Amino acid sequence: MMIVVKRDGVTISVKSEQFPSEDHLRELLLNNITLIPVEDISDDSYIIASCKEFPVSDGSIDVLALGNEGGIYLIETGLYRNPEKRKVLSQVLDYASAMWTTYGNNFTKFKEELMRKLAKPLRFDDPESEKRFWSNLMMNLNKAYYTVLVVMDAIPSSVKGMIQFINRFTSFQIIGLEMRRYLTQDIEIIISDIFGAQISKEIERDDRVLWTYEKIEEQIRSMEDSPLKHRLIKILRWANENKLFVESYAKRPCFALKAPIRGRAVTIGEDGSIYCCFGKIEDPKYPSASARHAFVDELKALKLLPPNINPDEVRSGKNLTKKLHELTNRDFDALLKTFEKHLLSI
Repeated sequence: MMIVVKRDGVTISVKSEQFPSEDHLRELLLNNITLIPVEDISDDSYIIASCKEFPVSDGSIDVLALGNEGGIYLIETGLYRNPEKRKVLSQVLDYASAMWTTYGNNFTKFKEELMRKLAKPLRFDDPESEKRFWSNLMMNLNKAYYTVLVVMDAIPSSVKGMIQFINRFTSFQIIGLEMRRYLTQDIEIIISDIFGAQISKEIERDDRVLWTYEKIEEQIRSMEDSPLKHRLIKILRWANENKLFVESYAKRPCFALKAPIRGRAVTIGEDGSIYCCFGKIEDPKYPSASARHAFVDELKALKLLPPNINPDEVRSGKNLTKKLHELTNRDFDALLKTFEKHLLSI
């Protein structure tokens, strides 16, 4: 991979640099938890909480992270130069087993330990989000529905092979996350890359479905003829033609529109609901904070968001005030133009 950094038109040399220690790698991950692309590997939109050295019956998990929809992420960190690097996978599987043994049937104990370990209290957008989070978290803990992540500066090919095997032939989900470090004169650059996500999506777990373009189109076509059906088909085709379509892994039929930089900006349900990601935590998805604010301003102008809403006071996003079939033809066309203006431009 070639990285070019320019300042005032002058190219600055960039060199690959090892992490000083595993602790440095772990702390960097904790301080930049958005490096974990949860949208690409789960139902969550973002990480709502994380802590290090979460205790289980047989030691402690390097990093425990929780998604806003109750997803559980067990993270083990390691360095390629560690002579025991191949053991990182077996170690995290041991901790996953210990997690279930310790807390699988004792949610109260887990919640007490979680509250003790968290540096900041949990924040939710609304009471419904909080209720859904705790309900999903309890179920995931009881059924051992974890996402296991192995985070290293470089993942050995032998470990990648084991991840492929486990993801393809079991219901377990393991993701590899490589974090590479580069230095310039006064800037530290971290490049992250995931491995194993697409393989794991081939596994059916619980009642979630991978809604590919073909599958969601078939689902919409099976609906009774209605204005909603026609709107869904139109926006689905529009998204595909403009290379904005993003498949979703969810229980109910839905699809997403890609954000300008990365991840999802909009999720559209088969019921016509429109969820837009524009909160403070979604900043990395947009070219700038002002671009994110401009997107919100246009949605306000269409009267699809409350006029007094401040995007910096929203954690992730909100459902628009009207569903697809509740829009007039004029407002529907205006919404598509808004998406085109703010999601296609970088």
